[in-house]
Amino acid sequence: MALLIRPALLIVDEIGYLPLSDDGGHLFFLLVNARHERGLMVLTTNKNLEEWRSVVGDEVMAMAMLDGLLHRCHVVNIQGASYRMREYKAARTQAQSTVKKAAVKNRVRGATSCTLIQLDTWLPSRVR
Repeated sequence: MALLIRPALLIVDEIGYLPLSDDGGHLFFLLVNARHERGLMVLTTNKNLEEWRSVVGDEVMAMAMLDGLLHRCHVVNIQGASYRMREYKAARTQAQSTVKKAAVKNRVRGATSCTLIQLDTWLPSRVR
């Protein structure tokens, strides 16, 4: 734990994406408590403040941790679709349009079969 207390800046990404075990919640509480006013922390989460009990598993511990975290902080609340989801939806729409054009082209030629493009393999890997 000393390794995580020392840095001037500690970034914890996606806290709460998966619930912490009882021991994990306790250790995270100890980390936040040990770093309180000693170093900067950046936390990213998809949980609002009311849901932090589910992150650490204990309401009292969650409230104490939030008290320390919110004492001197800036909360940045970002709403809306992420850029990854926007790119994914745009690529998926483009792929579906390509499939429709291919189906129309095959019908015009009088073909009785249609080539199926599996969208997951057609999309670039960075969009999947």
